[in-house]
Amino acid sequence: MDQRISPQNLIKQVSPQAVQLQPKFYKQLVFDFFSVAAAGVLGYLYREYLSGGLSLVTLLGGLALFAIISTLQVFFTKDLRRRLFVMILETIAILLSFWGHNWKLLGTAALVLLVFRFWGEILGKRELESSLEIRFFTTARPVLSKFTTALIVAFIVLYVPFWSPEKVFVSQGTFDGFVNWFSNVVGGFYPSIRLNTTFGEFVNGLAKSQLQSESAFTSLSPGAQEQALNQTASQVAASLSKGLGIEVDLNAPVSGTFYQYIINLLRDWHARFGNAFVAAWAISIFFVFRGFGAIFYWLAGIFAFIIYQILLASGFIHVIGETRTHEVIDW
Repeated sequence: MDQRISPQNLIKQVSPQAVQLQPKFYKQLVFDFFSVAAAGVLGYLYREYLSGGLSLVTLLGGLALFAIISTLQVFFTKDLRRRLFVMILETIAILLSFWGHNWKLLGTAALVLLVFRFWGEILGKRELESSLEIRFFTTARPVLSKFTTALIVAFIVLYVPFWSPEKVFVSQGTFDGFVNWFSNVVGGFYPSIRLNTTFGEFVNGLAKSQLQSESAFTSLSPGAQEQALNQTASQVAASLSKGLGIEVDLNAPVSGTFYQYIINLLRDWHARFGNAFVAAWAISIFFVFRGFGAIFYWLAGIFAFIIYQILLASGFIHVIGETRTHEVIDW
């Protein structure tokens, strides 16, 4: 009697099962896609702004969107290697709009973006993993701080090829808007002085403000007051023209006159000091924008927190407790 055991295929006995990806895989993939897309949009908006075809408000809107998504990434992406890969894609997306420019400048901008942003990501991740509960703003602060520094430095580097005395970092439209806003502030204290008008009416307001405080002027007849006002206004206009170093047009707007003065001043400094002036200008711009950047990243952090709470409430993400009583984010 044959006692041999019939051969069996142990591999075929195991029913094959298709590998099923968890929903959180797709959620993370979608979020990474929007992160890279927001970076590409920001690069495009900045290039259009430098070309003069876009307002500062639109650029700030794109910057805020990218800042919010970047803040949420520190909570949603657990693997730093994956986050670094996505950051590389984001950096490429930002610089795509400047393709063909000086490669040294592009390389410098890319290095700044990667180093500072990944540094902030590490600090945020360290805070997230060392605390027993999720402290949103404490975790987001280093991310947004390094994000702001990286974007300011990179944007200044990318702006260098566009720099010229006639094309200062703030466009004339933006400067006019600032002058109009400042005029309303000054008008609250000195009603006779208006900046959102012609230069002739502006010097008349200065002369009137000066003469009204003198008792000798108020005692004059209306005709004599008008004559004294015109004479003083002419003296003020001549003094301002000499001080600004330009020929003042009394019919020109005040903002245009001061803007032209700034242009002439920048042109003179650039001709005198050359690239040293450009470097000094870049440093001063950095500190000015870094000061305003502190306000910006706190506002961005507040909006990121609101979106974070909405995602929690909707069930898109949820907080779970680990065995070491440590809260983490999960999809």
